[in-house]
Amino acid sequence: MQTKKRRIESKSQSTLTSFFTVEKQTKKKSVKVESIAAESIKKETVKEGSEQEKSTKADSTEKSSVERKAVKEESVNEVIRIFVQEPVKLPERDLVEREEEEEQKEKEEVVWTNSIYTEEFNRMITTVLEGESYLFDEKELDLFHQFSAFEDAPRDLIVRLLMRKHRWVKQNSLHKYPITDIDQTCRILSDSGWIEREITDIEIALSVLTKQELKNIAKERHINIQEEKNPRKSDYEKEILNYMSSKHISYGNTHAFIESKAKKLWDTVNQYLGPCVYVRSHIYTLFQRLQIVYYRATSLYDTNYVSQSILAKISKRNYPQYICSRSNSIWSCREDLLRFEEALLVEKQFEETLQNLPGLKRIKTWSRKERTKEETEEILLSGWSLCETKIGLWDECICSKQKDLGVYYKRRFEAGWIYTRLLDRGTEILAKLREYQMESLILHKLLSQRVYRLGKRGKWYERLALIQMNYLEKNDAKAVRDQKKCALQTCIDALHDTTVHQIFLPGIQERIKRLERQLCIPKREQHDFSYMCLKKPREIIIYGERLSEEVLGKKSIWRTNNGAECSVEQVALEYYSTKGFKGLHAENGIIRMIASLLFWDVIFASIPGVFETPYQTEPLDLRSDAFYESRFDIIKERLNEIENGNYLEMIRSVDEREREKQTMCTGINWNYELQDILEIAECIGPSSLASLCKLLFEEYGQRQSGMPDLW
Repeated sequence: MQTKKRRIESKSQSTLTSFFTVEKQTKKKSVKVESIAAESIKKETVKEGSEQEKSTKADSTEKSSVERKAVKEESVNEVIRIFVQEPVKLPERDLVEREEEEEQKEKEEVVWTNSIYTEEFNRMITTVLEGESYLFDEKELDLFHQFSAFEDAPRDLIVRLLMRKHRWVKQNSLHKYPITDIDQTCRILSDSGWIEREITDIEIALSVLTKQELKNIAKERHINIQEEKNPRKSDYEKEILNYMSSKHISYGNTHAFIESKAKKLWDTVNQYLGPCVYVRSHIYTLFQRLQIVYYRATSLYDTNYVSQSILAKISKRNYPQYICSRSNSIWSCREDLLRFEEALLVEKQFEETLQNLPGLKRIKTWSRKERTKEETEEILLSGWSLCETKIGLWDECICSKQKDLGVYYKRRFEAGWIYTRLLDRGTEILAKLREYQMESLILHKLLSQRVYRLGKRGKWYERLALIQMNYLEKNDAKAVRDQKKCALQTCIDALHDTTVHQIFLPGIQERIKRLERQLCIPKREQHDFSYMCLKKPREIIIYGERLSEEVLGKKSIWRTNNGAECSVEQVALEYYSTKGFKGLHAENGIIRMIASLLFWDVIFASIPGVFETPYQTEPLDLRSDAFYESRFDIIKERLNEIENGNYLEMIRSVDEREREKQTMCTGINWNYELQDILEIAECIGPSSLASLCKLLFEEYGQRQSGMPDLW
């Protein structure tokens, strides 16, 4: 623990340093305080004393010893009066006792600080059980009560374990947490049935160890592993397991020989392993379900909602003003929640499967490349198999929902929504596997329903038309023509579908014109999209000196007029600055800033089920197409206001209200100056600005790119 600092008022830093010296000496002998303090006063007034000594040297030499003693006592009393602010005497209590008392107080504060994670879990349990306890059975409710009844140490430790990935953990890695007796705490949790402490599977034990530890074990047990191939951790695990089950050369009882070898290997592994802990599966699943309900989670992959909430609480941030109200009718019954949770787990398994795709950086030889291609295909096939097994469940969700569609934004918390998202990802796998016939069938199924993920329909139309046009039939000329007719009809259907977002329309229109030319449709019968054509931008070529080589994946380096290194964007900005223009390298940031200011009250409108927790910078549905569908009327009204020319005043009023508080909001970057924002918005113009905002909010999560780099 760091050295404690007294909360005192000092007149000068030099005097404060002297006092700390006095305090340390007092622990040994309190009498020394007076002499050191007097010397401190003497040092502090050395300049004044030296001047006085020159003028009154004769008088000073004539002072009696009694007078000097009186001056000394007065100086000591003055120092003590300044620092302890008490009568002119040293404190009666020993300074060591005071220090121990403060140390104990600080310990208590540290414990409180580190239990902020536990406080968040307590808040989750309390909030959920107040209105949604019907989603949990009696055994689960008993476990929540047991959690609340734990003492601080076991409760803090189980919270820390629940925030980690669900796997075995070395006990010595838990000592970083502020828990006094880790071993005793683990024993309490084990006796209560919350954790396991003994690994009985050698494969699991090896997975806990690091690559270096596995390498050391292989060396100690004389297991041959070819180091020149740069083996991965999984290669070490595989070779050690093979060694354990192999017979090699043995005489007599082979079974006994293998058992002896296994025992020796276990002994070596345990030396590196040490005590381990593992949260029991039903406990981990229960608290994962609790987080789904509390945070309204729509994904379990690579997301730690607790950590995000903690970071929000401990940071000094101002959050937007909105009405936070929990809706207790997201899931009508426990079965709906369990189906939703199962769908999330399937999606998580799917994403983790694709995460194991081998990287190209490991390819060094042709044989390695061939093996990697086979591995990639195997992983893609396993991913699609997982999707294929859920098509039946998805069909059931669609059929059951046709009778009662309900509110659109609530459909995000249904299993059908997750399975639709899963099948959408499945079409991407089929494209990589070049299974175009199967991909077209899945796209037809996705387009045949109008319940889930309506914002993706434009993407599905576009992809289906491409497959029908180019990939299905290549041998028979008549079949090729028929497929192109199907592709044309698909594009026409997309134009008539009101749920297709604006961003997909230009590509669909271009495909229609291309198909009509290939099918030799008469000119008078072809579609005319001339009214939708965008103007071609004026091209300006700027020359500069490039310093770096052209390396794929790395930004180029250029030279400015003053000889400094810069980016290519800075070269362009420097060119325009000579023409009298001011520019920003803002990419999509400036448009997101303008859109957020214009739609501030729309973003934070009181919509049930989107502001469930007090620390949100955006509604829960912002990054899905449900945002646009749920606020269609107020978004349309705001777009009309922008087109009518009221946008500059709207930007100015929101900026003046929120900039001083530096309010946290998605898309907002307060580093941009208001004057620059207003000028850029005015240059874009009302009609174009309304179109950009509509494009952005139709599906905010997918529209974060494609804007100009410079403004």
